[in-house]
Amino acid sequence: MKRTHKQSRGFTLIEALVALTILTVGLVPAFIQARSALNLSGSIRNSLIAANLAQEGAEIARSLRDEDWFATRPFGQSLADCATGCELQWDSGAQNARGGFVTNAIGNGVRSLPMRLDPATGLYQYTEGDPSPYRRIVTVTPVSRTELRVEVVVQWDEASGQKQYVIEDHLFDWLQ
Repeated sequence: MKRTHKQSRGFTLIEALVALTILTVGLVPAFIQARSALNLSGSIRNSLIAANLAQEGAEIARSLRDEDWFATRPFGQSLADCATGCELQWDSGAQNARGGFVTNAIGNGVRSLPMRLDPATGLYQYTEGDPSPYRRIVTVTPVSRTELRVEVVVQWDEASGQKQYVIEDHLFDWLQ
């Protein structure tokens, strides 16, 4: 029996389409998962930075309370401007009556300034560096004559919408 056709050794068009379909079905979900992982890691990074900025705001408020004690000022005097919200930053180079702190009062309904990231120092502040997506508002509310409630809200925008991280701390006048 003699064959009239030569057997082809290459891919036919149908085989090539089947192989392309299998590759597409296998690789597209992997790329989607990789992109999702990248978005999630960015969101986690943003949340971690916000948590640290919020904690820093509470620590600055605590330091201002301590500075009042050392200067024999009334309890909470340095935080009085924060009743409707304020921007606090640590400024180790400041030589003013507030020591090393900068406070900008914010009125009700006014959105705070974005914090800036100084590329030289890696610190977030309001005066030096490139604008960041983070805004920090510190609100201090008297609970009693010897207790202050400190709420720190850090807000930022992501592709999925506006996010915020909130912490609450209570400061006490231990001298009373």
